[in-house]
Amino acid sequence: MIQSTASLLGNALAHYEFVMEEPFGIAVDATDVDDATFWATASIKGNVLHIDASTAVAEQITELWERLDGFEGIDADVMVRNSLVWLLLHETQHAELGHFTLMGTARISEGHPPSFGLVSRPQMPQAFGDLPAATLAALPFCLEMQADHNAIALMVEQYSTGEWGILRKRVAAMVAMTVLIERADLDRKGNPRSHPQAATRLFQLLGYVHQLPLTPAMMEAREHGRGSLNPADIPDQSELNAYFEQVTKPCLETARHIIAQSEVSSLDDLGNDEAFFHDLDIIANNQTARFSRLQTPGAQELVRLIDHNNLIMAALNQPIPWAPTPQT
Repeated sequence: MIQSTASLLGNALAHYEFVMEEPFGIAVDATDVDDATFWATASIKGNVLHIDASTAVAEQITELWERLDGFEGIDADVMVRNSLVWLLLHETQHAELGHFTLMGTARISEGHPPSFGLVSRPQMPQAFGDLPAATLAALPFCLEMQADHNAIALMVEQYSTGEWGILRKRVAAMVAMTVLIERADLDRKGNPRSHPQAATRLFQLLGYVHQLPLTPAMMEAREHGRGSLNPADIPDQSELNAYFEQVTKPCLETARHIIAQSEVSSLDDLGNDEAFFHDLDIIANNQTARFSRLQTPGAQELVRLIDHNNLIMAALNQPIPWAPTPQT
């Protein structure tokens, strides 16, 4: 039986409340719209966030996970649920991060729903008047990466040595939804992309997962205003090595398998393992002097969007999301 996107809103909000230890800040409702085209939208009306998703979203993610059922011990029903919950969390983050106000729009979409694109009739804040044209053009993509970042953090929760298997499955769920959004973009030739390329979003996702064991140390460093991490707060090297072998590498392998099964021709953009981990090391350690040596398109677009995002957040005098933190 196909699970509908709207039926899982309660699961998504319960997950948010569990992680954040407080309920989501505004009322949310969700509706399934009978449509064979893959799309989802979030809109603000009054003080209510409305999430609409075409029935194709649940149908296509179900079809993909049924094709992958049993791979690495995967249960298709569980993975469908996780993928749809992550999509819903992504939509809530557009509201929580103030993206509707920022863009002067009432609606943001994933894919290409009928009659409107990614963001309708944006009205840029006055603070953006001096931003370069390239940065303004990158604004919708930056907002998507921000929403992804927060939804990833909500989905993976806190680092725990006892939950690496659960983490791998949750990462796979996010990969699958990201890949289907990419497929929807590629299917609508002649339309502007609704998101950065999948390789870029997956690079951010896998980069976040790779650095997850360092998250407690990063939070401690930020709390005390330090620009580097205290070695005493970092797990020992044997644990980091085991995490790399049992989580980071398998997540990349699973991402490649999902992309192949979904028939999306973006696999080459991830690069081979050597190139991918070369780039991951540069970005994870914020080695800006080596950014010109990045080899994969996903990493290259990510650093461009980080630069644009820094300018956008500085113009708004707001903290900068998803900026890398040096490890030591």
